[in-house]
Amino acid sequence: MLRVSVPTLDRWYALGTGPEVVRVGTRRLYRLSSLRSFVDGETPR
Repeated sequence: MLRVSVPTLDRWYALGTGPEVVRVGTRRLYRLSSLRSFVDGETPR
């Protein structure tokens, strides 16, 4: 069970959450950049 389920879970995790992690990362970077520009006094795009 473990030998068969572990690789399948790893594949599902990599394929399913891969894009999600990228989306969350980009959202966090966008928020940080907007917060920095807002604090600096610039208008957030």
